[in-house]
Amino acid sequence: DLSSQVPAGKDGTIHCSDLTGCGTGYDGESWDYQACSQNIEPFATNNETDMFPVFAWNTTWLDNHCMNRFGIKATERQYWMEKEFGLTQPYFEKMKDITSYIIFSNGLQDGWSAGGVLKNLSDTLIAIPIPNGAHHSDMKGPSKDDTQDMIDARKQEMALLKQWLNDIKSKKKD
Repeated sequence: DLSSQVPAGKDGTIHCSDLTGCGTGYDGESWDYQACSQNIEPFATNNETDMFPVFAWNTTWLDNHCMNRFGIKATERQYWMEKEFGLTQPYFEKMKDITSYIIFSNGLQDGWSAGGVLKNLSDTLIAIPIPNGAHHSDMKGPSKDDTQDMIDARKQEMALLKQWLNDIKSKKKD
């Protein structure tokens, strides 16, 4: 029962390993477990360059939280994702040999962009960093508030998709 961990008041969220919030119910519990066991997020907050209360992230706090909540030590699984899926720098360098036609768009105002692909890996593995973009903001519909880099990113994405689809259609005709 997670109800004891949901703060009182409107839109209360579960205190969890993701200090930006895990949500409530089973979704929140699942995200909290994942952030303890598979996807360690070493993000501190300072309330100056972000909107969150001051928190100096450290592995001691995370291990205590995860042990109390799930009986696991996060630091024992700190590199699980890299090991399980081979997500190391050599993997990204080999990626061009095993896949193609991927756009890696990254809004650089999003903390997740730190782990994103920020440089082209090949002619068909394209990185589009968006300096004023946020988490998947290029996937939202156009807005009067869009910055020029957002407009340019969407245009580039659309042009790439059209080009790639035409290339694939041409190859099928042959």
